[in-house]
Order: sequence, then C-alpha cells, then structure tokens
Amino acid sequence: MRIAELKATNEQLAALQVIENEPAIVAGKEGYRLKVAYKSQRGLRYERMIYGVVDKNSSYALDYFAPSLLYFERDLPTFQKVVESFQLASAGGKAKP
Repeated sequence: MRIAELKATNEQLAALQVIENEPAIVAGKEGYRLKVAYKSQRGLRYERMIYGVVDKNSSYALDYFAPSLLYFERDLPTFQKVVESFQLASAGGKAKP
C-alpha cells in the first residue's frame, strides 16, 4: 500500500504523519512495515501499523489501528504475534494454519 493510497482512503488521513516506513519480513518474504499517525475529526490521535507483502499472485496487507492514548501500545504485541504467524496461501488456494 502506498502512502498516497492510504491518504486517499479517508479525508482525515490527509494530514497523515509517517512515523516509520521500512522493509520487513512478512511470511518469510521481503515486504514492508508502515507506521503512521493521524487525528480524527474530534481530535483523537490514532496510530496505524501496516505490514505488507506481495507474492506472484497476490498482495497482502495486515493492518492494525487504535487510539494512541492507551490501546495502540497495549495491543501492539498481539498484532505482532498475528504478523509473525501469518503465512501465504498455499498453491491450492487455502491458507496454511
């Protein structure tokens, strides 16, 4: 996912602040990690972490966002476990357990 596409998905993301934009290993392949922050229309700050990877047939994005106040850091380790356990779909079209 490109940053411009992310900004285009929601009006409030136009003032998006990029915190990290780095390479990452996702499902054993080279991918990316993007961490951004933005404020809602009511002024609540959100953080968002996106991991992405592309294989020969598809692209995948694992997306987590939550209010910065408490929830983002609190639940980030759970999201990291999801990313670590993520596997690409097998040739038969079924995801690996």
